Amino acid sequence: MQSSRAPDVYKNTATGFYEHDFRQEKIAPRFHISYGTGRKDDATRLHATMLALFKAKDVATIEAIRQGAMSVQQVARLVADGKPLSTVASAGAWPSVRASVLSYLDWLTANPKKSDGTRAAAETQTNRFLEWLGDDADLPLDMITTKRVTDYQAFLIRDGYETNTVTAYVWRVGTVFRFHRDTELRDAQESKRPPMPLHVPIDPHVIATTRTRRERSLSEAEGERLLAACPPRLLCPVALGLFAGLRVDEMLHLRPGFDVDLALGLITIQIQPGWRPKTGKRRHIPIAPPLRPLIEYHLATFANDEWLTPSIRTPDLPFNGDTFGAHFLQIVADAELITGRTDPKGVVYHTLRHTFASWLIARGCDLYTVAQLLGNSLKMVETTYGHLSPDFKADAVKRLVGAVAVPDVSAFSTTTTANARAVETNATENATLEAK
Repeated sequence: MQSSRAPDVYKNTATGFYEHDFRQEKIAPRFHISYGTGRKDDATRLHATMLALFKAKDVATIEAIRQGAMSVQQVARLVADGKPLSTVASAGAWPSVRASVLSYLDWLTANPKKSDGTRAAAETQTNRFLEWLGDDADLPLDMITTKRVTDYQAFLIRDGYETNTVTAYVWRVGTVFRFHRDTELRDAQESKRPPMPLHVPIDPHVIATTRTRRERSLSEAEGERLLAACPPRLLCPVALGLFAGLRVDEMLHLRPGFDVDLALGLITIQIQPGWRPKTGKRRHIPIAPPLRPLIEYHLATFANDEWLTPSIRTPDLPFNGDTFGAHFLQIVADAELITGRTDPKGVVYHTLRHTFASWLIARGCDLYTVAQLLGNSLKMVETTYGHLSPDFKADAVKRLVGAVAVPDVSAFSTTTTANARAVETNATENATLEAK
């Protein structure tokens, strides 16, 4: 082992990290430290920080690092920022990545604004990151670098994840970091201490930041084939996507008497106990004429008092989403359409929502009304479907016809026009003579 007087560090062949063994009994007990990096230049920089602490006889900070109350990386950043070490010697260290993920998921569970679906998606995404990290999931949160997250993205791509999925998984990692950074900032303000810095390791120049929108919609012939391929129990659920533009989760949570009103001819999407729609807002969709007989038949044949589409095995619960998804894929295949998300022409249930909007716009419906029916912003609808209605802006400016009286230029005589041109010519010639 090397003494603290030696400037060098050595690499542990088992871990791949650079380490050092301090033996300054007069200042602090023997202290073996791993710098948590396999890059020698980074380890040398961190080692210089530790040497500075020993030279300054800053026992409080050395002990804080030894006991895990703070990391040498944090100390190095504070030194670079010119901040006094004494202000953070007693601050708590960042928890491990694993513990950070668990506390984030606990927060999601306790947050009434977050749905069960959001929590489930977050758990799947964060667990994939922890699985990829392996033993490194027990490292402090602030030791995860941008390169590690970039490597994680490359792994997901190599593993065959779709672009949209890669974006969602990587950005969930960033969300965990932002959650803890913001929590630390609030805690530090309440405790009247400097906050521990935390870098969110998302590089927008490297990490995918946008999702590819899928705008596949069905032709009328494809829509007929899809409906014809539906078994009786699933005909109404599919038609609700095609003629009401419902998301699959919205369709599965419809309740007779609460959300489906035949007397008023309305479908209402609204918050329920234990479930909330994606936007959290209530919206009403009039029941389209082709949809009404299908709803009436479904209510009389398959619905119960609680759910429009109840689970077959557990009638007090709505139809299971995964089960319905498997059935829908079979319907798509029976209709001789491409299934799934991998092909741009693939059909999923959300395709029906795009089809609903596309059919309305093609029949002259304005974008604002489409946005109200979908529960989306006008900007999103214009961006997604505006190309299907190229005349909607032209139609808007046509409303200016007759607003004021405009002179009739066709009444201007040829002589008047010629005289005007002569005056213009003379003015030009006079200007030229004056210049000479």
